[in-house]
Amino acid sequence: MSNLTCILSRLASLFARQSNHTRDRKLPYCALSFIFIISGCASTPTPQIVKVPVPQPCITADQLPKPPDAKNDAELTKMDDFDFVITLAADRLEYRRYANEAQAVLQACVK
Repeated sequence: MSNLTCILSRLASLFARQSNHTRDRKLPYCALSFIFIISGCASTPTPQIVKVPVPQPCITADQLPKPPDAKNDAELTKMDDFDFVITLAADRLEYRRYANEAQAVLQACVK
């Protein structure tokens, strides 16, 4: 037996036991409660599917180029002027190579 028929049979048995005066007084309250019960059952929302974009990495850490090893300040101060200029030029070329590799790898992520 469903819940609705169970409720209706209980209400019918209550009305059958009471006198006409009591039954007439409680009828509007029972009718209102029945309407609220039915309307509560009819208003259940249907579940909706919501798609949320989740960021995913397009490259892994091993695909990134390795940054170049540059001389630190202590090593640069020990050099004479000629070696200093040559080292800075070499470091500049290494950083340009690194930047070009990084740009090529990151360009694959752009859509």
